[in-house]
Amino acid sequence: MSDLLNHKLDRVFAQLDADGNGFVDETDVTALVGRVVTSFALAPDSAETVTRTCRSLWSALLENSDAEGDGIVSSTEFRAGLIKVTSPNVYAGSFRAAVDSLLALGQQPDRLTAEEWTKIRAALGTSEARAGILFDLLDEDRRGSLAVEQLAAAIREYYTSTDPGTIGNSLF
Repeated sequence: MSDLLNHKLDRVFAQLDADGNGFVDETDVTALVGRVVTSFALAPDSAETVTRTCRSLWSALLENSDAEGDGIVSSTEFRAGLIKVTSPNVYAGSFRAAVDSLLALGQQPDRLTAEEWTKIRAALGTSEARAGILFDLLDEDRRGSLAVEQLAAAIREYYTSTDPGTIGNSLF
């Protein structure tokens, strides 16, 4: 695995490790989902969709990374598991479903506004200023909103690309 990919996955791990104990577990995932649900003031059915898909992703990650079977994932396990979960044969399932559920939180079915993007990023611990910078980088067509398909591709790129010049690498 490249140094760049390790660095990117370590950044994601740090964002997911809500309690800072050096491991990601179900409590951390629940905290992330709670932040998303709160920031969007989601109706119960939407909250359930986000919760279900994020838990499914967590289950897939746990299945592919928890070498000790203790329900917690170290940063080393996280790297190995995320590589498996983002592989083409697994990505279309739980990982893409979780991405889609988060990106579907916008008012438009195929785009996210700057405000919606900032809410998602805030749930991941990104500052409003940094979210704005990321939005501007990703808004390639300058429509003032981000195409969901473009974002999904950039997210996939972030988790898989070793090319430092790709737009997806700016996500975290």
